[in-house]
Amino acid sequence: MDIANTVLKGALGAGLIFFILNNVIKRLKTKTKAWINVGVGVALSGLFGLALVVDFPESGRDARLFNITFMASVFTIALSYALYYFISGYGFAFARTRDLESKFYYQEFVYLIFRHGNVFYLKKDKNGFYSGVVSKAKKSRFLEDVINELLQETRVGISASAVTKVGKLTFREPKEIYHCFYADGPVIDGLEGFEEVNAYEAATLPMRELDKEIIFRIIIREKFDIEK
Repeated sequence: MDIANTVLKGALGAGLIFFILNNVIKRLKTKTKAWINVGVGVALSGLFGLALVVDFPESGRDARLFNITFMASVFTIALSYALYYFISGYGFAFARTRDLESKFYYQEFVYLIFRHGNVFYLKKDKNGFYSGVVSKAKKSRFLEDVINELLQETRVGISASAVTKVGKLTFREPKEIYHCFYADGPVIDGLEGFEEVNAYEAATLPMRELDKEIIFRIIIREKFDIEK
């Protein structure tokens, strides 16, 4: 029983460290997150490996077993996270599981609306048309990475956890796909270049057909997957 408890403590300790680490760095780029996991894994494995060698003559069985278990767990977890991020960063199988699985020749975009209850924050272009925020999404990246960059660029006081996907709009001509989200926060600070618009008045504003289609469905919070 003592051996089992020691092994469990080592494994859980390593798992907790990487769980906290990957929540802290979740807004960073995918490949950066991979290298951070590699670095932390190497550092922790080396530290506990050195402690095992130095203290081996004087340490007891439980201490040695804990160090060995912790090292093995750190190596396995760090490698797993790093491989996950590296593979997804290069656009292979894991990227598809994060909803970036579109047709090869289609250009993809993230379409994001900021809202606070029934108040929408829309951009107005030089021609007087209103829209949400649009950002090009490469196939080799997670959609969440694109969203995180948008949140950082606009300096809005909303966390990624407050962003909800409402649907996907696909156009055969031109070959474009829009992954549509809204970010609904209790307080929205720091938005510059946006206008506050009541959601129920948004339909009366001058907009292009694309923006009307998406914004209307976000207003009624209707999930959609439309191909035109």
